[in-house]
Amino acid sequence: MKFFNYDSPFWSFMSRIADLVIVNILWLVFCIPVFTIGASTAAMYRVTLNLVRGEGGGVVRSFWASFKLNFKQGVLLFLILLIPTLLVIVEVEIYLSGAVAQSVWMGVIFCFPALLVSLIGAYIYPLLAQFDNTIKNTLKNAILLSIGNLPYSLVMAALNLSAPLLLLFATSFFLRTCIFWILIGGSLVAMLNSYLLRKIFKKYFELD
Repeated sequence: MKFFNYDSPFWSFMSRIADLVIVNILWLVFCIPVFTIGASTAAMYRVTLNLVRGEGGGVVRSFWASFKLNFKQGVLLFLILLIPTLLVIVEVEIYLSGAVAQSVWMGVIFCFPALLVSLIGAYIYPLLAQFDNTIKNTLKNAILLSIGNLPYSLVMAALNLSAPLLLLFATSFFLRTCIFWILIGGSLVAMLNSYLLRKIFKKYFELD
C-alpha cells in the first residue's frame, strides 16, 4: 500500500516534521543557560539549512557538531547583539508606558532601532552556521546582506519576531498555542528562513 511506502510524500513530510520537532527541542534545551543562545541558534540553522539542501539525516549529530564548533563565536556574537537588544527593549517599554508623547513619528523613532537589530539579527547566526569567518566579518556580512536583500530581510525579521510580538500583544493566544512553540515553533521559523537564506547565500557565496 502506498500509505506504508516510506518514500512517499506523506512519510517524507512526516519525517521532516519529526526532524523539526527534534531540533526545536534541542534548541530550547541548549538555550537554557541563556549565554548559549547564539551557539544553539547557529546549530539549529545548521540543521535547517541542511534540510533545505535535502540532507535530512543525523539531525542530533549535526546539531551537536555545529554547537561545539561555533560555541565560542556564538557566545560572543550573542553578547554583542544582546547590548543593542536590551536597549531596544528599554526603548519600547518607555514608549508603551506613555512616558513620552505617543505619535506616529515617535513610534517610528522608537521602533526603528528594533527593526535594525531584527534585520541584522536575522543573518548573524545563519552566517555563523554556514560559513567559517571572523566575528567582525560575520557582523559586516550580516549588515550588508540585510540591506542588500531588504524584502527578504523584512520577511525573516517578521518571522523571528512573531513569537515575541504574540507574547507581548496577544498573550492569551500565545499561551493557548505554547505547545506549538515548544514543539516546533522556533525550528519552523528557522526552516522558513532557511529557504530564503539559501537563495540569498547562493547569490554571493559558493555553496556545496
